[in-house]
Amino acid sequence: MLQFPKFDLNETNVFRVTNVNHDTYQVVSFTGESSVAQLTGKLYHQQQRPVIGDYVAGKSNADLVMIDKLLPRQTELKRQNGEQIQMFGVNIDYVFITMALNEDFNLNRLQRYLTLAYDSGATPVILLTKADLVAGKTDEQKLAVDSVTFGAVECMAFSRTQFDQAHRELMRFLKPGKTGILIGSSGVGKSTLLNLLLDESRIATKAIRDDGKGRHTTTTRELHYLANGAAMIDSPGVRSVGINADSADSVDQVFKRIKVLSRECRFKDCQHISEPGCAVQQALKAGALDQHVWENYQKMIIEAQYAGLSSREIENAKLQRMMGGKQVHKQIWKRP
Repeated sequence: MLQFPKFDLNETNVFRVTNVNHDTYQVVSFTGESSVAQLTGKLYHQQQRPVIGDYVAGKSNADLVMIDKLLPRQTELKRQNGEQIQMFGVNIDYVFITMALNEDFNLNRLQRYLTLAYDSGATPVILLTKADLVAGKTDEQKLAVDSVTFGAVECMAFSRTQFDQAHRELMRFLKPGKTGILIGSSGVGKSTLLNLLLDESRIATKAIRDDGKGRHTTTTRELHYLANGAAMIDSPGVRSVGINADSADSVDQVFKRIKVLSRECRFKDCQHISEPGCAVQQALKAGALDQHVWENYQKMIIEAQYAGLSSREIENAKLQRMMGGKQVHKQIWKRP
């Protein structure tokens, strides 16, 4: 029996979405039985579309489940993709941010993944794979990760042969009833890790290319239940990690150092440009705040502000931002 959340419904009418293929869904019942499902006409016309990880209510008729209700979500992991929001999955407890320690290692991208994880309400965990490809540098790179996370996010590194260690560490999180998702670039080992958890080679894998970059293997998202009743979502490699309009607070959570510094600025509405008494600018000049970290923070904050806007709306927002900056400069010398 699978551990589903308690809903005010007959448990035999509750299912979980494990795969989405256009308007057809694969769902699983609390007994572990898998079925094909479709939406009722009412739900379809209401534009309510289940995604991977959703709990739904419906009635089973022969081999087909008719979904008539989308049940409340606890968490939503999503990214901005152009003007659209793309869901990675919902009702996720742990976001396993997977990065290979070769050419894929990128702290700026890691900060974006952390922002999405914090924004979702799930707990991020960082998995550094292929440690054997950077012999002698693993500790250095883990310290670099800690400098970004301030040690607040658990980080683990594995080589391609440390299967027992990887399995043991991941299962600390994947208790019965818990759900994780593996996200990261192509070829970083997400499908290999999932195969390890499933104890079989169910998910296809490919070797990395000669240039160290990953190959696309997984092409669709799918939720898999493990033998102990935990669930893991495998997902295709992510090329871009877009920040959505709801992510500004999560960006601040990732860049805690800047948030703390801003509280020391002379003015509460400091723009950190050229105002007197700006603690952020002082930290930059003193080398206490890395210029690249500051630039990445600014880029992500602006991206969150523009997320989901049309081209015309973005131009208007840029104009207002520029005019706002000019007004700030005019007001600086009027302040006491």
